[in-house]
Amino acid sequence: MHNIGKQGRKLITLRKQTTAPRKGVLELELHIQIINQALAFHTAGDLNKALAAYDKAIAIKPDHALTHSCRGFALQQLGNHDEALAAYSRAITISPDYAEAHYNRGVALQELGRLEEALTAWNQAIVIKPDYISAHFNIGIALQKFGRYDEALTAFDKTITLSHTYAEAHFNRGYVLEKLGRYEDAILAYDQAIIIKPDYADAHLNRGVALQALQKFEEAIFAYDQAIIIKPDFASACYNKSLLLLLRGEYEDGWRLYEWRNEVEKRFARHFEKPLLCTENKDLRGKTALLYSEQGLGDTIQMLRYVPLLAKHGMKIIMDGPASLHSLVRELPGVAGTVGRGEVLPDFDLQCSLMSLPLAFKTKVETIPNAVPYLKTPNSKVTLWKDRLGIKTRPRIGLVWSGGTAHFKDRERSIPLAMLLPLLDKNAEFHSIQKEYRDTDKELLAIHEDRLRDHSKEIVDFGDTAAIIEEMDLVISVDTAVAHLAGALGKPVWILLPYEPDFRWLINREDSPWYPTARLFRQSSVHDWKSVIATVKSALLEQIC
Repeated sequence: MHNIGKQGRKLITLRKQTTAPRKGVLELELHIQIINQALAFHTAGDLNKALAAYDKAIAIKPDHALTHSCRGFALQQLGNHDEALAAYSRAITISPDYAEAHYNRGVALQELGRLEEALTAWNQAIVIKPDYISAHFNIGIALQKFGRYDEALTAFDKTITLSHTYAEAHFNRGYVLEKLGRYEDAILAYDQAIIIKPDYADAHLNRGVALQALQKFEEAIFAYDQAIIIKPDFASACYNKSLLLLLRGEYEDGWRLYEWRNEVEKRFARHFEKPLLCTENKDLRGKTALLYSEQGLGDTIQMLRYVPLLAKHGMKIIMDGPASLHSLVRELPGVAGTVGRGEVLPDFDLQCSLMSLPLAFKTKVETIPNAVPYLKTPNSKVTLWKDRLGIKTRPRIGLVWSGGTAHFKDRERSIPLAMLLPLLDKNAEFHSIQKEYRDTDKELLAIHEDRLRDHSKEIVDFGDTAAIIEEMDLVISVDTAVAHLAGALGKPVWILLPYEPDFRWLINREDSPWYPTARLFRQSSVHDWKSVIATVKSALLEQIC
């Protein structure tokens, strides 16, 4: 950003050095007087008066780059980013080597959502002024947003070289290291940020996330608690702590803190005037409850187990959730209707998010409602897929190796199809139960179509997926909605988990209290899928034999 005080001193120096003719001197003196007045207004925060004074100064001296740049900054502070951009561009036209104008032009472009152009502007600023700390830092932030983590790391390293005490640069360096899977290095970066700025709540939080990724759970809890001590209403710290408590099976405190997710992810929160459902509500019989999904398909499938329990209380259920699950949801007892997000809702008496049902039922690990199957495949779909798949002559195994790329931990949970190819030499029928594929997997799938059947073009919704699963003897899946669906249908399912698994899979166990037919295969170290696949291959050999 501009430093108004320094620019004022530059103008005063210019006044002392001028050797222009008398008329030019008077004109310059008036220009400087108005500029200094504008700077005074600007420093005092009176932006409209500052802007008017900059306009007067420009009328006297239209080719003064500094005035245009200052004017741009005032416009930017007023939120007029388009006009600010034009002012910075004018300053650069007058003075192409004006590094500060290039930098601030980048900030204006960033505010307008034109981040690629902003990155170009900041790069131009450091070409002119290689030690421009703020430009290096902003380049790092932009590259980080683009997912270009290696380049972002270089930018933050340069920032820190120029300013060792730049706490935010150390923090963001830690973030990109974390994204690169370099958790130990990320912790060191967060430590440095905290040394410089002990009350840096975000650094304590992210330090906890990196520690958790390394399964250093006690240290992670301490880090989250430090963040909460600094900032008691820190929703992200409370939410992340809840996930770790749930992962460790500490459900009482975990489900309570898990409600902070609504403050972290506003998309999770839904607001209705009707009372919140809890098991302590009186006279539930005959009441209608609206249950709504808020997160992924797997989360929704997992929590549908509570619907039959509500039906036993004599309740009717309206389900607001993804249309792809409606054919399965309608088979649940007590479901009176389904609606999609944004559709008109029927009348209801009580409401609850699906992900808040464990709290409503005061669920502990020992009391998880895990009777399976709790989902039923529509008969029409079962018949359809029996005919499509034909008579079984060998064991049938369904495979899922990747989920949606939008998932915030997809990098950790998904694997390339190439890693599962060693399984295909077994004496079994292999079927892909995925609907979407990465480009590299499409090519490989076409090569091996004789050994791995692709049904993606025929899958309309999860009713079709369920019907395919019903015809399988075993499903092998990474942590996706299909894994949850297989478990909910009571089918044998082997779930491949990263070193830091999602909270629902707990730790240090091969079984799941949520899905009695599931077997869990866990990484023994970060990113170690090879040993997981080797273990699965060995187990599959025993299963088929």
